[in-house]
Amino acid sequence: MGASNVFMLLIGLATSVVMARLLNPREFGILLAGEAFVTVFSSLFTLGFRNTMFSVAAKHELGFKEGLNSAIGTGLLIKTLSLIPTVAIVYFAALWMKPSADELYVICSYIFIESMSSFAKLFGAVRRALGEFKLISIVTSTNKILRLIMIFVVLKYFGGWKLLVTLFAIFSIFKFLISYISTISLFKPCIDTKQIIPILKDSLGFGLFDTLDDAQARFDRVILNYFLGPASVAFYSIPARLNRLTKILPQTINQVFLPTLHQVYENTESRFLSLSQHISRLFALSGALTFIAVYYFSAFFIIKLFGEQYRESLVLVDLFAYATLLLFLDKAPNLVLAVRADHIKRIGSLLGSTTIFIALCFVLIPAYGIAGAVCASIIASAAKVVFLGFFVHKEISLLHSLFIVTPPMLAAPWVPVWVLVPAYSAYLYFTKLVGAEDFRLLRDSFRSRR
Repeated sequence: MGASNVFMLLIGLATSVVMARLLNPREFGILLAGEAFVTVFSSLFTLGFRNTMFSVAAKHELGFKEGLNSAIGTGLLIKTLSLIPTVAIVYFAALWMKPSADELYVICSYIFIESMSSFAKLFGAVRRALGEFKLISIVTSTNKILRLIMIFVVLKYFGGWKLLVTLFAIFSIFKFLISYISTISLFKPCIDTKQIIPILKDSLGFGLFDTLDDAQARFDRVILNYFLGPASVAFYSIPARLNRLTKILPQTINQVFLPTLHQVYENTESRFLSLSQHISRLFALSGALTFIAVYYFSAFFIIKLFGEQYRESLVLVDLFAYATLLLFLDKAPNLVLAVRADHIKRIGSLLGSTTIFIALCFVLIPAYGIAGAVCASIIASAAKVVFLGFFVHKEISLLHSLFIVTPPMLAAPWVPVWVLVPAYSAYLYFTKLVGAEDFRLLRDSFRSRR
């Protein structure tokens, strides 16, 4: 993961800390719930165009640059025409949830924000396609920093969360204009009506995957708000947002090995199988170590960063540690399927786990409160690991990964960290579940990227 992405995560965490400190849990929860509700529908706004544009442009008979001009122009036309029905769908879905007046105000504001952001993201895709990565980083960083400053000033000196949401909407216009101005000189959009159907067809796959991914990432907050109210969303989201930092490690491993795995897959089948096993073991070990860190130390950071008013979030820390571990276990199978371009199995696994997740949210949240939401996530993530493991059983031994992660999972509730760490180290040393060859592979892959 690039340094700029790490910076973005830290800015996001800082933003959450400022909002949590300067708002009470109910107010913070209203903002989080409204954002989560609209984000569930975000793929309706983006339509998967960011990925589709590259594919359409690459196939254009006059070359990539001309193809991109045509694809972006046509995409902008489709997005503009689809915006009104999209807004109507999200708005009436919100009314069905019977929100309070405050919640509906936040949802409507975020509908507008998502509409503006979807256009800004499309312009961002143009900059990415043309290799303007430095420009992307500058624009994104500037937006994040300005947003953080705005949040602090408004909440610290004016104390109005409604004013903040209104400024978020105004700021989305500013982001759109910055994205447009910084991009328009790079391309000349034109409309090709013959591309409308191909673009829509190609975007369906990306849009479906994004929809499922968004639903599994946000639906729990929507249901929590529906059954338990906005304060529960805040208590749930605090450890969830802190745990987002743990994604840095699996995403880094993913980016390190993806180019190597692609090269090996094209040339040597036996080497591809061996490499997949090594990667799987590294993901499992990284997950186990991250689990230990989250299980034993998250509570300390939650209180220090977010304050005593979020002490109720501490009951979720242990459960979130198990959810974090499962995040690592599905990375290696997903990586293998991505290299094989087997998107049907990836979408199938995500569809199955998302269906389980949504169903369990309706059952477990009314019964067990915010803990039920984490349990739903754990069970659905475990199902996803099983689905993916079945699809890649020839390349990866899921059982081997389970032997690596099981000891800390079972021991953590019963033993202190100063006992678990040396005992687990001894277990790995004598069982040789992770060997020197795995670490040599990691070293060589890092060197090959220099």
